[in-house]
Amino acid sequence: MSFIDSISDRMHYENRKDYTQRQGNIVYLDSKPLTRPLKMPAAQRVIAVVVLIAALFIGGVLFSNTALKAMKETADQKEAITANIARPGGIETLPDMKQLAALDTNAIMSNFQEAGYVIYDATQPNDEGDIAIYKIPGDMTFDEAAALYLKGISGLNPAQATKILNGSWFFETDNANSSKVVRYADFTTTDPQKAIQTAIAHEGFDAQNASESGVDDSGNTYMMGTVDVNGGTYSWKVSSLPLSDIYSITGVPDACYVGVRMTRA
Repeated sequence: MSFIDSISDRMHYENRKDYTQRQGNIVYLDSKPLTRPLKMPAAQRVIAVVVLIAALFIGGVLFSNTALKAMKETADQKEAITANIARPGGIETLPDMKQLAALDTNAIMSNFQEAGYVIYDATQPNDEGDIAIYKIPGDMTFDEAAALYLKGISGLNPAQATKILNGSWFFETDNANSSKVVRYADFTTTDPQKAIQTAIAHEGFDAQNASESGVDDSGNTYMMGTVDVNGGTYSWKVSSLPLSDIYSITGVPDACYVGVRMTRA
């Protein structure tokens, strides 16, 4: 760079208004513009406020439609589940298996009709004289219960599952093996032994003279014995296991699933 160029550049920088700070032969930029308050023009401030209000409104609507709605649905589900399991359980209307032990299919169905049970018939055409029926909870209509059964218990939400399971029972016969069994959910306990004792007491079996008890290969806790019915000898077996082993539905309270079987000895 020539001396003339140096002088020219120096004069150029000295003449620029932003270069007003001098220290010896060096000229610096004026720092005042960097320290002055930053102010948004009024029109832009109005636009920013409008955008902010709109964003808050949209955010509030989305929060209400998602988070709050989900929280309300969860609370409603819990309330419904609590109400459902507070209803009378299936054992309240459980049939007397000793009374049914020697009856044929027609007589059993007549017995259920006389008792006033609302029945959902799940018998298949190829069952060859056997029956498979659900006794519907007393506070449900046939159409309401049928819609849930058609979905399948495992496909229900916790509120639906507890409503259909508590207060109902499933009864089926196996004529080939002279066997009849009723199954139900017991929401009053999570202890299989306690659930078994409750069922035994309800059916009037003699637990003191049980011939066998324990846990079978399938994980069922059980107790069994024999009883005389109209001069015939029948074996009884009461078994229980966690309800979650039968129906895996998140949110359903822990309970026991109980079976009471009568078989001609």
